[in-house]
Amino acid sequence: AYDMPRANKTTADLFEHSCRVDRWKSLDIHFKERKQGHAAIKHISAGSNGEFTSLERLSLELDWDFKTNNSNVEDDSDDDDDDMDDEDLSTNLSESASFLLSTWNLPKVTELVTTNLIPSEIICPNVRTCSITLAQYTETNYWDLQAFEEFLECIPLVETLSLLFVNARSLSGYDPAE
Repeated sequence: AYDMPRANKTTADLFEHSCRVDRWKSLDIHFKERKQGHAAIKHISAGSNGEFTSLERLSLELDWDFKTNNSNVEDDSDDDDDDMDDEDLSTNLSESASFLLSTWNLPKVTELVTTNLIPSEIICPNVRTCSITLAQYTETNYWDLQAFEEFLECIPLVETLSLLFVNARSLSGYDPAE
């Protein structure tokens, strides 16, 4: 996937050999299974100490269609996250990945994009534009209204909010009006 001398072909090695995190303006994390998202978040957290002082855009995408259509793709993710099941079409990250993401300092992020997942807590107080897509065309995905409400509280300055829901159902009987 990348060509660097002296580098192995793992996500951790890629982050170790990439440019310094404090120079990143945009970060797009695209994964086909939640455990791969956990691995990416874990490696990025380890390499950055959760400090993203220059980051202006963050995109997190769980691609169920990619998983369905490409099930034989190599997987370099960790199996140490036992609080998730990739057959479960919930839109939440694992508890441990959610915790790591909640420790990230994202002071300059003004644009946040999530696809097929809802981070329950993320510290990016300056987000002005947020796009959330929950779309599964072959099956129904389940989303957690309580996590969604908590997520919206993390982006108090949002001016533009775009929502797309296809085959989205509530994970529980949670009623935000209560």
